[in-house]
Amino acid sequence: MKSGRLQHDISPSEACRWATAYIRLMSRIGPVAIVFDIDDTLVVAETMQPLRSTMLLYNACTRLQSMHGENAIVIYIVSARRETETNVRETVKDLESIGVYPRHENRPGYETLEMRPQRFGVDRVHEFKLMQRMRARAASAAHCLVTIGDQWWDVLPTEEDADKYSQRMPRAAGTYILTNLPPGEAATMAIKLPEAPEEHIMA
Repeated sequence: MKSGRLQHDISPSEACRWATAYIRLMSRIGPVAIVFDIDDTLVVAETMQPLRSTMLLYNACTRLQSMHGENAIVIYIVSARRETETNVRETVKDLESIGVYPRHENRPGYETLEMRPQRFGVDRVHEFKLMQRMRARAASAAHCLVTIGDQWWDVLPTEEDADKYSQRMPRAAGTYILTNLPPGEAATMAIKLPEAPEEHIMA
């Protein structure tokens, strides 16, 4: 995919295949970071069923970790769920129920789970998500970062950017790959998933 190109009207499976190929290629050059949202990205928010396309991408990343080392592919989980002791505990259980575990010794997995602190209200989710993407890229020393989620705040740095892109891509049920990302964004590739993800639930 050429820089600046926008790919749209594709399926979540196709988008995740694009991302897998991109991550595999970029990992030959240097470290790659990938940031996953949780609700309606890894799982359906209402049922906690895993989403096939995104889990295939996640599992591809952990296989690459096993092949090339955990420093080559660094996985982060960043959620807009409120950070409380109970929510963190329940979220870890939700992730474990679909086979998503923190990296430990020889076991591949995610580096950190970040949830939204009290000081970040619903009007500051964009800010929180961008901050975590920037931290992920810096902490991993990644030369590129892929971010994936169902909301614009998962893939764009500000509400103003989200408004501009949503006018160009108005279909909430659409899947989009963005590489022409705004200045200040830490990601080099972003996948905006449908807000109604039932079509790619795991059987």
